[in-house]
Formats: sequence, structure tokens, C-alpha cells
Amino acid sequence: RFAPFHAAAASVFERFGRTRLVPVVSLASPEAAEPVARALLRGGVDVMELVLRTPSAMQALRLIASKVPEMAVGAGTVLSAEQAEQAVAAGASFLVSPGTAAISTHLTTSHHTSSARCGTNPRVVEWATQRGVPIVPGCATASEIEAALELGLTHLKFFPAEARSAAAEMYISGTRPDSPSTASGGAAALKALGGPYKDVRFMPTGGVTQANLPSYLSLPGVFAAGGTWLVPAEAVAKRDWAAVEALTRAAVQAAAEAS
Repeated sequence: RFAPFHAAAASVFERFGRTRLVPVVSLASPEAAEPVARALLRGGVDVMELVLRTPSAMQALRLIASKVPEMAVGAGTVLSAEQAEQAVAAGASFLVSPGTAAISTHLTTSHHTSSARCGTNPRVVEWATQRGVPIVPGCATASEIEAALELGLTHLKFFPAEARSAAAEMYISGTRPDSPSTASGGAAALKALGGPYKDVRFMPTGGVTQANLPSYLSLPGVFAAGGTWLVPAEAVAKRDWAAVEALTRAAVQAAAEAS
């Protein structure tokens, strides 16, 4: 199910599911936007998350959406409703938010009213759900997952995937009965955390690499993995689009073998 987005989200998430990879891209210059998108396409990936962390990010997003329409480009690190609106106007087909802090909110959507805590800015979720824009907010604890479910969200970013606290270590090893109060902790933590939530699908991001990619994609609750290693800053600086293509091809092969 893709509530509350229906057909729009189904189309986006089906595309995610084809390669199960979401390159997380940061561009300091809009001149690199089109070459990066085309290198990813040649490597076999037709979806990407462009993070809104640089002054030229919105321009780069607009260029990819207009010049490389076969690429489904989404906006990442969306921290406000204003950013969400600008990104969708620029051509973003989905939104991703980091969700590093739980915020209480009384949220009204076209589907229901909910008082919940979710690991993202509630105004971003509200803006997206009211307009049918697919959004993948970051969550990393059971409380945040349940809050997201209350808001009708079923596709979440597990972030940061590779951060591990002492509490998470104890929970994974079974030495304490309660779930860790701090987030994340690798594929083992995601497997344990996602176990009770069979209707939730996760996109681990933050520390995912070519080496640990199979451990995440082998989990039944993972619909895709996000990572920066596909478009390294060094390759972008050198305009080494062949390197981006090669990294993408290797990741596509690894993802296929893990599925």
C-alpha cells in the first residue's frame, strides 16, 4: 500500500524497487547536474536524491528535471514546507527529510487527524500529504515508526543507518529487553527494529557503502538503499563521469545479487 499518496507514490516507489538504489547527490555547481544524471542513467539507475545543502541545489534540481526527464529526481534534506514547495515547483518527484528530531504535532490531512511524534518536521509531512507528493521521512526508533504510521506513512528512511549507540548494541545482543532510546545501528539493528512493522518499508541511508549494501538489501523490509558513494565528491570535482557510471554499474550488480 502507498497511503496516503495512492497512484503518485505507487509510481515513484515502483521505480525505487526496480534497482533498489537511490544515489544521494550533493552538487556545488549546477553545471554538474546534467552530466551526473546521465552518468547514473548509463550505469542503470533512473532515480536520485539531490540534497538541498548547497546554494545551487535548487537550480541543479531544475536542470535535471527539465533536461533529463527520464531521471526521477527527488529533493533531499528538506527541512521546511517552503523548501518542499520550491523543490516540487523545480521538478522534484519526491521528497526526503532527515528526521533527526522528534517533534510533537497535531496534524490534519485529507485522510485523518492525528496527534503524533514523528522524526521529521511535521509541516513538511503535512505539506506533502495534502498535495499527494511522496515523502520519505527519516525515522530510527520504534516511537518514530509508529508516529509515521499514524500519519499514513509506510515508506521511511532509516537514518543514520550506520550510527550505533551503546544502547543499540545492548538491544541487538539481547542484554536489555527494551528497544534502544537512541537510533540506528546497522543492518542488524534495522532487522530487529523493523520486525514488528510488517507494513513498513525502509530505505537505509547514512553510512551505506558498496561493501555493506548486500546486508541491507537482503532484509525483506528494505525497499531501497540510499548512499553517497555512487557519486563521490572527488569524481564530481574532476568531472569524472565514467567513474560515476562504473560505481553505479557495480552497485546495480550487487543489488541484483542481493535481491
